[in-house]
Amino acid sequence: MEKKKSMSRVERLHREKVTRYSIRKVSFGAASVAVTALFMFLGNGAVAAAEPSVTPDTGEKEILNLPSDKTKDNSYQSGTNAKNIVTTNYEGVVENSTAKESKLMKAETLNKEALTNLIEEIEGKFAKGIYASKTEDSVNQLKTALDEAKSVLNNAKTQVELSQAHAKLATATTQLKTKPEEKKEAPAVDTTNGKATVGKKATNTEKASDSNSIANSGSRDERNGKALNTNNPFRTDAATTNDDPSANQTYTAPAENASLAELIQKLKELAEHIENNDKIKDIDSIGATKNVEAGTVKEIDEFGGWKAVDGGKFAIARKTAEGVYPLETINSTLDDTVWLQEQAFDRRTEYTLLLSKSITRANRDEAAWDGSVYKPTGVAGGVTKNVARYKGIEKTFTAYSTLDGSDVVVKFKPGYVGDSDGSKANYKVQVYSITGNQETLVYETTFDPSKNVNDDKKIVTKATDGTNKAKIRISNTPNSTTIDSGVDNTKRVDFIGKSEAEKLMAKPENLPNGESGTFTSKLIALPKGADHYKVRISLADQNRTGMSYQAWDEKYSVPVTGLDFSIAQDTSNVARNLLQRIYDKLKATESADKNGKTSQTIQDYEAELEKVKTLLANPAARTPNFKQALQDLLAKQSGLKTDKTGLTNSKAELDALVNEDPTPGKTTDTAKAYNAAKEAAKTEITAALAVINDDNATPEQVSAALEKVNTKKTALQQAKDGLIEAATAEEKAKLQADADSLVKADTTGKTPKSIEAYNTKYEAIKAQLEAAKTEAAAVLAKENNASKAEARAAQAKVDAAKAELTKAAELLVNKADKTELTKAKEALNTLATEADPTTGKTADSAKAYNNAKTAAQEAIKEAETVINDENATPEQVTAALNKVNEKKSALEVAKQALVEAATAEEKAKLKTDADSLVKADTTGKTPNSIEAYNTKYESIKAQLEAAKAAAAAVEAKGNNATKEEVKAAQAKVDAVKTELENAKNLLVEAATTEEKTKLKTDSDALKKADTTGKTADSIKEYEAEFEKLQAQLEEAKAEADKVLAKGNNATKEEVKVAQAKVDAAKTALDKAAESLKDLDRDAAKKEIADAAKKATDAIEASTSLTPEQKAEEKVKVAKEAKDATDAIDKATTEEGINSAKDNGKLVIEKEAAITAINAEKAVKEQEIDNNSKLSDEEKAAAKAEVAKAATEAVEAIKKADTQAAVEAAQAKGETAIKAVNPVGKEKALDAIQKAAEEKIAEIDKNDKLSAEEKAAAKAEVAKAAIEAVEAIQKAETQEAVNAAQAKGEAAIKAVNPVGKAQAKAAIDKALAEKEKAIDARTDLTDAEKEVAKKSARAEAESAKKAIDNATDSEAVEKALRTFLYQIDQESLVYNRPTFNLEAYIQASITGVVKVERGKAITQADIISKLSLPENVTVISIDLPDTNTLGDKFAKVMLRLPDGTEVTVKVPVRVVASQNGDSKPETALSDYGRNNGATNTETKVDKAKLEGAIRQLDELIIQESTMLDAATALEATALLAEAKAVFANAKASQAEVDAMVKRIEDFMAKVASSTNHATSANDQADQTPAVAPATTQVANASQTASAQANARTAAKELPNTGTADSTVAMVAAAASALLGLGLAGRRRKEDEEA
Repeated sequence: MEKKKSMSRVERLHREKVTRYSIRKVSFGAASVAVTALFMFLGNGAVAAAEPSVTPDTGEKEILNLPSDKTKDNSYQSGTNAKNIVTTNYEGVVENSTAKESKLMKAETLNKEALTNLIEEIEGKFAKGIYASKTEDSVNQLKTALDEAKSVLNNAKTQVELSQAHAKLATATTQLKTKPEEKKEAPAVDTTNGKATVGKKATNTEKASDSNSIANSGSRDERNGKALNTNNPFRTDAATTNDDPSANQTYTAPAENASLAELIQKLKELAEHIENNDKIKDIDSIGATKNVEAGTVKEIDEFGGWKAVDGGKFAIARKTAEGVYPLETINSTLDDTVWLQEQAFDRRTEYTLLLSKSITRANRDEAAWDGSVYKPTGVAGGVTKNVARYKGIEKTFTAYSTLDGSDVVVKFKPGYVGDSDGSKANYKVQVYSITGNQETLVYETTFDPSKNVNDDKKIVTKATDGTNKAKIRISNTPNSTTIDSGVDNTKRVDFIGKSEAEKLMAKPENLPNGESGTFTSKLIALPKGADHYKVRISLADQNRTGMSYQAWDEKYSVPVTGLDFSIAQDTSNVARNLLQRIYDKLKATESADKNGKTSQTIQDYEAELEKVKTLLANPAARTPNFKQALQDLLAKQSGLKTDKTGLTNSKAELDALVNEDPTPGKTTDTAKAYNAAKEAAKTEITAALAVINDDNATPEQVSAALEKVNTKKTALQQAKDGLIEAATAEEKAKLQADADSLVKADTTGKTPKSIEAYNTKYEAIKAQLEAAKTEAAAVLAKENNASKAEARAAQAKVDAAKAELTKAAELLVNKADKTELTKAKEALNTLATEADPTTGKTADSAKAYNNAKTAAQEAIKEAETVINDENATPEQVTAALNKVNEKKSALEVAKQALVEAATAEEKAKLKTDADSLVKADTTGKTPNSIEAYNTKYESIKAQLEAAKAAAAAVEAKGNNATKEEVKAAQAKVDAVKTELENAKNLLVEAATTEEKTKLKTDSDALKKADTTGKTADSIKEYEAEFEKLQAQLEEAKAEADKVLAKGNNATKEEVKVAQAKVDAAKTALDKAAESLKDLDRDAAKKEIADAAKKATDAIEASTSLTPEQKAEEKVKVAKEAKDATDAIDKATTEEGINSAKDNGKLVIEKEAAITAINAEKAVKEQEIDNNSKLSDEEKAAAKAEVAKAATEAVEAIKKADTQAAVEAAQAKGETAIKAVNPVGKEKALDAIQKAAEEKIAEIDKNDKLSAEEKAAAKAEVAKAAIEAVEAIQKAETQEAVNAAQAKGEAAIKAVNPVGKAQAKAAIDKALAEKEKAIDARTDLTDAEKEVAKKSARAEAESAKKAIDNATDSEAVEKALRTFLYQIDQESLVYNRPTFNLEAYIQASITGVVKVERGKAITQADIISKLSLPENVTVISIDLPDTNTLGDKFAKVMLRLPDGTEVTVKVPVRVVASQNGDSKPETALSDYGRNNGATNTETKVDKAKLEGAIRQLDELIIQESTMLDAATALEATALLAEAKAVFANAKASQAEVDAMVKRIEDFMAKVASSTNHATSANDQADQTPAVAPATTQVANASQTASAQANARTAAKELPNTGTADSTVAMVAAAASALLGLGLAGRRRKEDEEA
C-alpha cells in the first residue's frame, strides 16, 4: 500500500487502503528556483536593513555553537572559549550586548542632515506643483512616506532608523507615475533618482549618454576597478533604485585615508546582518496581484522576484472562502480518501507557493521530468514523478561586500502536503556565488521536512501531522483499478465535487491543522570578489513528490510561504576589516597616547589592544564581538590619565576628615577650634579638585596642591584630637539632684534608741557631705564647658557621701503596727461564734468542723495577748497575725467540707423503686413481640442489676448516706425503670383466627368481572373504570396479604385496617361492573358488505380486464364476503366479531389489489409492444421484468397482514411495473456503426488524403464512435440514448480530414519548376534571378503556412491555387513603381459632404467619404464652421501603416435648403486629388490597375466555387489581358484606365449574379464574394459610421482601418493596399538583395 511504511495506530486500524493493485500515493517533485538580480539606492552608503529584536531559538544558537541564554560573558578571548564568542540571531539580535554598550547607544549623536534635506526637497517640489503631472495614487503614496519620514525625523533614537526612513522616502520618489498623455508629449521626468538634491546640482536632467561609464564617481567609489557584468553592462549595484531594495543592499567601504572617527562610526552603525528577502514576506499583497481565484491553484513563473528555474513553472495556491487550501494541495488516493493530517505547512497566509507538481490521473499526459509515460499500476512504492516544468524557484541577490565577502544564512518554514509509503517530498537548497558571469555552487543540502536534523549544513525542526480527523471520503470510488487488455478503465464514482470536498475539509473536526517546521542553514561563505549570489529551492527527488500518483485531481507539493522566509548576509567580514583598520591607526599613535599617563591605565590600554589583536585572528568572531571590542578599546583609550594618584589619595583622605563631624558631645571651646580648621581644609579641597580636574595640570601644580592638602589635613587632625568630651545634660542633672539629696533624715515614728544612734553617725560624716556638695557646685557652674571627666569626679564624691548617709539612716527603727492583727482577730472571732452549721450534715463532716472551731478559739486568745503588750515587737505581731489567719482558713475549709445527709423519705423511695425492677407478664401477646421483649430485657439486665446494687449500697450507709449518693442511685434506678417500661411496650395484642379468615375471603373476591358477551364499548368503559380502581384493588389485596402473611404475629389493629381497605375496594368494584352491556353484530356485517361492493365496482370499472376475468374476480369477492359474515355470526366476543370483520375486509382488499396489479401489467405490456425503439430481444426482456414485478407484488399482497400493507404492496407493485421503461440501445448502436462504416468508406475514397492522413482520420472516426457507444451504454433514459446517438453521428460526420501533404508536395514541385525556369532565363542577371527565387520561396513558405492553418479542404485548395497563381506572376521579377498612398486616399474620396447652414457635421459624415485601406487609422478630424454658406474642407489626420502621419481634405458644402450629395468634380474644382500621376506628371499611374488586378485575382482564387465555367474562363482571360497592360511599359494612361473600367464592370456583373444565390435570411451572414465599388463604399460608410458613433460615446476616434470583409475592401481601397503591399515587398527584397 502506498501509505507510510511506518504507520501510525490510526493507519494500522484502516487497512482498507491496501488493494491488490498496490495503489500508491507518490511524492511530488519540487522545482529549482531562478531569480533576477535587483539593485537599490539607499543614499550616503547607509544600508536600510530592518532588524527586529527576536530572541534566537536553540537551533539558531547551534549554528555558531552558542552558549545558553543565561550566558552573559561578553569576552572575546581566543582559545578554547572561541566557540562561545557570538550569540547571534539571524532575526537581528545580538544576545551579548552589554548594558555599557546600551548606554553608549542611547547617547549616540544622530546625523539627521540627509533625511532633513530630502524632506525639504520633496516639500519644495510639492509647493512648486512639480508633482502635478503624476498620478493621484502615486502622489498619495509619496505623501504617506513623507509623513512617516517626518515622524521618524522627530522621534528617531538610532542612526539606523534615520537611514531606513531616508531609503523608504527616496524609493517612494522613484515610484511616482506620470499621468497618461492625451497627445504626443514628452513624459515628465523625475530628476532625483530617488536621491536628496537640496543644495546639489542635478545630474540627470539631460538624456543619459549611451556609454556605461559611472557618472560623478570618484576614487572612493567601491565600483572603480571592477569588471563590468556582461549580463548587466551598467554598474547598478549601488546606484540603481528598484522595487526590491532589500535584495540589493551593498556596502561602501570608507576611503583609504578615512579618519579614525569615520572608521569608528562606520563600525558602530554596521548592522549584524543584512536581510535580502523582505519583498516576499508580504506574500498576500503580492499574491493579490496574480489574479488567483479563491480555492484555486495557478501556475506562475515569477513571485516577489523569485523565478522559476530554466523558464519553468511553479504554482501559487489561494485559500477557499471557507479558509482551507484547495483540494490540489492535500494528498488523496485512488478511492478518494483525503488524508487530512498529512497537510502540515504554514497556513497563516491567504496564499502559499508550491514548487512541485505530481503526475497523477488528472494530468497523466503532462510531460514527466524523465519523459516517462504514466502508468496506472505497477509503480514502485512511494514513487510519483514530478512534472518536467517544475524545476524549483531561484532568486539572485547582490553580495553585500565584494571586497570582504560575507556569509549567507537561508531560513524558511518547510512542510509537506502528503505522504507516500512513509515518504514525504524532500527539499533541496542550493546557493551559488556569482562573480561576473561565473557561477559557482558553494552550498547544497537536501532534507526531509518530517525529520529533525542538526548537521554541519543545517538545522531542521520537523513539521508535524495534524491532530484533527485523519481522513475523509469524497466519492464512492473503489480502491482498485480496472485494467482491460492493458487499458485503464478505472472510473471515479459519485465524486461530490471539488467545492463540496473543500467545504467538507473546512469543517472544524476535519480542518487540517498540521504544523510547519523550520529550516536554517549553517553559515554559507561567499568568497571575496563575489558580486552576487543565487539561492535555489527545489524538489530533492524528482521521483518522490509525496503525493499519490493514483489521485484523481492535480496535486502540488513542496510548500513555501513568505512569512519567516529569510535570506540574510552576515557582516562579520566587513566588521573585521573595519576593526583591523581602527586597530592599525591606534597602534600608530600608541606611544603618544600613553606618554605621561598612569601605569595602570597604560597597562589596561595595552591589554585591550592585545585582546583586539587576538580577536582579529579568531575566525569564529562575529560582528557583535568586533563592535563590543571596539567599545571596550575606546573606553580604555579614553581611560589614559595623567598621574595624580598622590594628590587624589591625599584629597580623598582630607575629604574623609571633612565629611565626618566629631563635635557632637564636645565642649564648646574645642568644637569651635575644630570647625575653624575644617573650613580651612574645605577651601584647600576645592583648590585641589581644580588641579585634579585640570587635564593640563603640571606635576609642579599637583605637588604644590598636595603639600597644601597635607598641611590642612595635619591641622584638622590636631583640632580633632583636641576635642574634649563634654558632660551631658543628664549627667549634670543627676549630679545636681544627688548633691541636693545630701540632707539629714526624718526621725518621726522611730524608736528613741534608734534616733540616738542615727544622730551620732550623722555628726561623724557631716564634713564629707559638705565637701561633696562644694565640688558638685563648682562643676555645675562651668555649664557647657564642664567636661565629662570633671562631672564624673564630682559625681563619685557625691555618691560616696550619699552612701554614708544611707548607712546612718538604716540605724532608725520603726514602731510596731498592730492594726492588721486586730482586724484579723475580730474576723476569726465572728466566724467562730456564728450559728451551728452542722445540723442535717453527716456525722463525719460535723466532727471535723467542731475540731477546727476549737483551734480557732485558741488562736484568738493568743492574739489578744500580743495586742495588749505595748512592747511587742513587729516580729511578734507578725507571728500572731499569721496564726490567726491560718486558723481562720482551716475553719472555713471545715465549714465548706460539711456534707448534706439523705432524708428518710429519699431513702425509702429509692428502696421502693429498686424493688419494682422485675420482668413483665407476656400472656396473650404476639410471639414476635414476646421475643422482642425478651431480647430487650436481656440487653438491660446488667443495667437492672447495677441499679439495684447502687440502691443497696446507699441503704447500707445508714446516716452517712449523702443526699448526692441517694440522688445518683435513684437516677440509675429511674433510667433502667424507663428501659424496662419501653421493653414492656414492645408486647403487642394478637388478632383472632375469625378476623383473619374473613379478611382473606373478602380479599380473594377482589377480581375482574366476566365480560363474555358484552359490548366492546361497555367492556372498554368497565376496563377503564377497572383500570382506575386497579391501584386501589392492588393496594387493598397487598395490605391483606401483608397482614395475613404474618400468621400469629398479625395484630388486631393491623387486621382491622386491612379489612377496611378491602371493604372499600369491593364496594367500588361492584359499582364499576354495573356499566357492562351485551354485544351488536349487525354493524360488522354491513362493513363487509360495503367492502365487497367497493371491490366489485372496481373490477367492473377496469378497462384492461376481459368480461370473463371480471366475472371470475367477482365470484372470488362474493365468496370472501360470505366467509367473513359466517365468522362474525360465530364470534362470541366483540374482539372476535371485529377480527372476523377485519380479516374479511382484508381478504376482499387483497383480491381487489391483485386485480389492479394484473390490470397494470396488461397496460405496461401493451406499451412495450408499441415502442418502436426497442428490438424484439429488448421487448422480451422488458416484459419479463414487468412479469417479475407483478409476481412480486401479488406475493407481497398475499403476505400482507394489514390493509395498509396491502395498499403499500399494491402501490409498490404498480410503481415497479410503471418503472419498467426499457431504453432501446441496440438500434442506436447499429446506427453508430453504420455511420462509422460510411465515414471510413468516404475517407478511403478521398484521393486528396495521404495514407497517414487517412489513418489519422479513421482513428478520429473510431474515437468518436467509441465515445458514442460508451455514452449510449451509460445512458439511463431513451432521451439520453437518442442524444448520444445524435451526438455520435454528428461527431462522425464532422470528421472531414483535410489533405495537406499532397498540396504541400504540389507546392514543392511548382517551386522547383519555377526556380528552374528562372535559372533558364537569359534576360535576367544573377542578382535578379536570386531575387525572383527568393520571392518564389517566400510565396511557397506562406502557402505552406496557410495550408498548416487550414481547417477544411477549401482552405487548402485556396492556399494552393493562390500559390500557383502567385508563382506564375512576372511581378516576382520586376520592380513595381512606387505607390503614393496619401495621393491615392485623397483621390479615392467618394463625394462631398452636404450640410444645411447651422447644423453640425459628425465625424461619421466625414469618414463615410473616405475609402481607407486596412491598417490606416484616423488620428483626428478638424471639422469646418457650418454657420456660413460655401465650399469648405474637413481636415483628416491619418497614420499610415509605416507610422507616418498625413492629412487629407474631405470637401464640405454648406447650403441653405438643398438635399443630397454632388460629385466632387462638380462641387469643387480641386480638393487635393492628384491628376492620375503618382511620382511625376509624365509617368502613367498604374496603381488602380494593380489594385484591380489583385481584386480580380482574389475573386478567381477565393470565389471559384461560386462562378460558372463561362464566367470563370472570362475572369481568367480578363486577368491575363490586365497583366499584359500592367507589364507594358508603353501603355498609355487611357489604356490603363480602360482596363480598370473593364475590371470594375466585370466585378459588378459578378456581384449581381452571385448575390441572389443565397436566401434572404442568409444574406446577412454571407458577404458577397466581390462587391461593386459603390456597394462596398456604402457598406464601408455604414460600418465606419456605426463604429464612429460607438467610439464617440467612449471618447475615442474610430479605427477606420478595420474592415469586415470576406473577400476585400472597397475596390479602390483593396487596390491601394495591393499596390502598397507589393511595392513595399519589392523594396524590401531589393534592400535585402
